[in-house]
Amino acid sequence: MTIPQAAVADLPGDLLAGARDDVAVVDTGNYYPHQRDGRIDAIEDGTVESRWVEQQLGRPVVKAFNNIFAQHLLENGRPAGEAGRIALPVASDDDAGKAVVMRLVDELGFDAVDAGGLDESWRQQPGTPVYTTDHDADGVRRALAEASPERAPEWRGTADSPASVPADILAPSFVLVAVRAHGRYNPRREKDARSRRPARLPPRLGRADWSAKQAQRRLNGGSSTGLAAFMAQGAADLRGFLDEIHARVIDSPVVHFDEAGARTEGRLR
Repeated sequence: MTIPQAAVADLPGDLLAGARDDVAVVDTGNYYPHQRDGRIDAIEDGTVESRWVEQQLGRPVVKAFNNIFAQHLLENGRPAGEAGRIALPVASDDDAGKAVVMRLVDELGFDAVDAGGLDESWRQQPGTPVYTTDHDADGVRRALAEASPERAPEWRGTADSPASVPADILAPSFVLVAVRAHGRYNPRREKDARSRRPARLPPRLGRADWSAKQAQRRLNGGSSTGLAAFMAQGAADLRGFLDEIHARVIDSPVVHFDEAGARTEGRLR
């Protein structure tokens, strides 16, 4: 099940009616209230994301593949036993379905970690230590154990999500929570003035396009001052990027035709 979370509620009620009872239904999705889905009251009130999906489908689900970038899933599989092999958590109340998915994870080149029942799958939701961090099996187990059930503000919906997001939530979210990380924040490099080189990043977006957990992972053993400066620069780049888009829209020429067909030109400003 790989569709936007909010769209799950609109699926046909008999979508899986023809599927055998032993078919494993895998929920690979995540709830992004600000970025995409808007507010889902049941989730905001405490229902675990995948439990909510299960309730909409009327079938047991297995939570897996939601905490890894798609490109990493495509490219970073490794043979079993290889050092540094990425591990993925798998959670479900359906033990048989969970076993099938864990075998699939291994066949795709990753170690599978049993993350418990579906009500424990909040430990691998966005904003948790295991989300997009590419840990090995021991690292995944530690990250799951360290997770907090409290959602950070950037992962909580508001009454008007995603149309309007408070600025103090939006800017850090864009700096640290973009879909993929194009650059690399390296705290060890931050300590070494000789190797302070700008990362190769896409034009304009610069350091604003980052992953929260990629950055947090790189904080280990590094400088909190360096990360603060990194975040400040990312916020500044984001503001500049948005200001440029706003200016282009406001200054764009507008062509208007009245009822008689007369053509006039102007600008939005």
